[in-house]
Amino acid sequence: PGKDSKDPGIEIVQTTYADVFRDGQQVVKTYWFSSSTKLLGFVGYVSASGAEVDIVIDDWRDVDGEKVPFLIERWQNGKLVMRLKLSSATVTAGTEDGTFGGN
Repeated sequence: PGKDSKDPGIEIVQTTYADVFRDGQQVVKTYWFSSSTKLLGFVGYVSASGAEVDIVIDDWRDVDGEKVPFLIERWQNGKLVMRLKLSSATVTAGTEDGTFGGN
């Protein structure tokens, strides 16, 4: 409702899976994506300790042809507990996993 060019809306994806770190207990995570850019803006879930966790991903910028979020915040029970704010970023070419001993 109310979707227009200034407010393009969001796409919501909710997943449920058995968490191996919680003895197979079901965990629900919610992901919000911008309908216009398709970029991730929010992840929400309840932590193993029972805290409501909200991760905000914002200030997406184009860096060497790739989108990079320059702001990531972690909120627990409505309180900001971590903020990562980038002032710059670079993107380099990928490498084969075998370089580091992987497959």
